Amino acid sequence: MGPPASGKTTTLAARATRLCDRGAVVVICPNEASRRSFARAAGARSDERIAIDTLPGHLASWMRSEFALAQVRPMLRVGGPAAARAIARVAARGLLDMTWPMFRGGEFDLDIPFLSRPDGFLDEAADLIRLLRRQRIGPDEFERGCAAGLHAFYGEDGESALARLRDPQVQRRLSKRGAQASRASRERLWVQRRAERDLGKILATLYREYLACAPGAAEWSEEDVADHGAAWLRANPRAAARVAARFVHVLVDDAEDAEPALPDVLEALSGVGTLGMTIAGWDESQLEGFHGKRSILRVDWHGARRVTLPPREHAGRHAVASRFVSEVEEVEWLVEAIAQAVGSGSPPDNLAVLARSVDSACVYAESLERRGIPIDPPAAIFAESKEIADLLALAAAVDDPTDHAHLLRVLHSELLGLNDASVWTLCRPPHATAQLTLEVGAREAQQRATPSIRRTLLSDNFLTGDADDDLNPEVRDRLAAFRLRFLDWLAAARGQRPGDTVERLIDGAGFAQRWRTEPDHRRRRLEHDARRLTDAFARAHELRPCARLRDLVNDFEDGVLAIAAAQPTAGAVTVEAIPDTKGRRFDRVFVVGIAHERFPRIYVPRALAFSRAFGLIARENVADGAAQTAKYAWYYARFDAKDRYLKEERRMLRYGLSRGADAAVASGFGAAPAWARDHDLLKDLGA
Repeated sequence: MGPPASGKTTTLAARATRLCDRGAVVVICPNEASRRSFARAAGARSDERIAIDTLPGHLASWMRSEFALAQVRPMLRVGGPAAARAIARVAARGLLDMTWPMFRGGEFDLDIPFLSRPDGFLDEAADLIRLLRRQRIGPDEFERGCAAGLHAFYGEDGESALARLRDPQVQRRLSKRGAQASRASRERLWVQRRAERDLGKILATLYREYLACAPGAAEWSEEDVADHGAAWLRANPRAAARVAARFVHVLVDDAEDAEPALPDVLEALSGVGTLGMTIAGWDESQLEGFHGKRSILRVDWHGARRVTLPPREHAGRHAVASRFVSEVEEVEWLVEAIAQAVGSGSPPDNLAVLARSVDSACVYAESLERRGIPIDPPAAIFAESKEIADLLALAAAVDDPTDHAHLLRVLHSELLGLNDASVWTLCRPPHATAQLTLEVGAREAQQRATPSIRRTLLSDNFLTGDADDDLNPEVRDRLAAFRLRFLDWLAAARGQRPGDTVERLIDGAGFAQRWRTEPDHRRRRLEHDARRLTDAFARAHELRPCARLRDLVNDFEDGVLAIAAAQPTAGAVTVEAIPDTKGRRFDRVFVVGIAHERFPRIYVPRALAFSRAFGLIARENVADGAAQTAKYAWYYARFDAKDRYLKEERRMLRYGLSRGADAAVASGFGAAPAWARDHDLLKDLGA
């Protein structure tokens, strides 16, 4: 244990390096940023005898090796929230076609939250299921909790709810909308209670259907993998023994942000052998508490010896804070400060600009790059996201020219640069062909034409050139030259692996040639982004050999395709989100964008939540009056969720400042409104 920058990851990596001489070592990290930091600290040995991954990543690997006993697909892969939503849509078939037995009785009322918008309902339900799986709450416990929560909050006749809503402490914490919701009458509370009861029944049934459908899915969310994997190891000691026999030691880094399933996994593995364990972390460094992750440092590990590393002097304790009038003024100051630091001898690699989120970091990356600062954009994105989108649209069109959604992007992109008028010409029947059509009965013939013929008109004109005569000469020549290259790519792509096709297009379509003209730091990042992309398509093809390139492009656009994070680029200032700097250190850090509604961010509670004490917490109100339910308003005010959220935002700021070894500067702009003065993080630093 030890505060930020006390050397926990370095010490743990050194221990892993020593232990791997005796056998393989498994290292469990809470997220991708932590995993990358540990891999850097472990050095060359990280690819040999040290297996470094997140808990879901390890569990997926172990379950794939025993897929029949673990009841998973042999090529199971770990995905994001989109994976849970895909399973939820399959599980909801009985809900959408109203064939679930609960709908046969006359006592069920479908006037319940979200159900008038099925897509929104399924998205919220999938998020709730992920929360339940992360907390290891099964459908039976969820259903019992929903029933008990009705009585706990509303009581027998609503008096309990009215008394809770009149609590002065709750009234002080209510927002404007919450205060309106708290004035609900007994009759409105009764309608809300009925809707909550029926919604709980639907969600419990959907949850059971979700678990029944999950084994057939090739991709699970992290929460699904962690919950299922932990239950599998606990229920199968022999399987746990086989897994434990592969390693001599388990190391857990950044244990303050661990998956709640981790203690069960460690107990299952240690209970069947002599596997050693080392755990490192610091409770005050927790960054993902609002996502449901928990510290395991307080767990009683059967008399384990605790070692506290002494704190090192770091700039985070004595951070300098500056407030500016506007974001433009802040960026101008930041450009000057970075130039001074580089001029005084600090390499750009040792400087970092940190923001609260990836979106905010991208804003500063773009502003700094426009002003000539060499920057390394966030590792989670592509340095040229627009060009990557154009490249993948071209890849999808090469795989299937009738995919007009992607073909239209290709026509509009810099590859061709057609304007709307030219594209519209390609979408219409060629003029020469239209002249040969008799007007008599033309409308009826057009109506009788099959949809497939009409749908392929754009691709037909693009591939055959039938409509070229209707274009102006300059556009016609440009399109004809591109068509020849496109037909070559189309022929070469037949039978070629998706990753190879993407790589061929990077060279053939001129992307690589343009990237080579960029400055060295940017060229290295762009080339690395290209490798990340082709590797992702190659891995996806190994897992889904029958999937077409077009399908993998759609997976990428839906956020399903897993893309490795970028490695740091030499010779550039790191611009990154604070959570993605776990374990990294810089000589000087600038924590920027500390402004109202950017850092701290706007608090957005879950639309559907669950409490073991009070059951289902649903936001949407189907009764007259306020948009929120009274229970929802009461719950978030009673437990002061916004204050807990702001404490986490302050912890995030402290962690960002602790990344600076020699100096740390916090900056922001504007002033918080009167009602949010307690949310001003710059004020806490004395600015």
